[in-house]
Amino acid sequence: MADLKTSAIDWFKDKEYWEDIAVRSVTTLFGEWVAIAASSALSNKGVFSSPRQSNTFQGIIDLLFGWGYYVLFKSLNKMEFGIMASSIMTVLGIHKFIEALVD
Repeated sequence: MADLKTSAIDWFKDKEYWEDIAVRSVTTLFGEWVAIAASSALSNKGVFSSPRQSNTFQGIIDLLFGWGYYVLFKSLNKMEFGIMASSIMTVLGIHKFIEALVD
């Protein structure tokens, strides 16, 4: 059995792990940035008059990005990225919908 130091070094050198983390982080941040920016722009233009409408719209954008990431990574045969990125965006979308219902 490997000791802690060897395991830590192997984990740190695992390029696939770090690539996976980077892809998931970038896709999630990009999706959230688009959702927040679009919602903010529409709020500033007076299209949305309440936080509830803004949160609902952000939830819809998050769900669309979740679906888009799933389709994109499936077509690239990188489902290990697509499943997690899609799952994160779906959870964020559902969270925004629940947040809009509670407000």
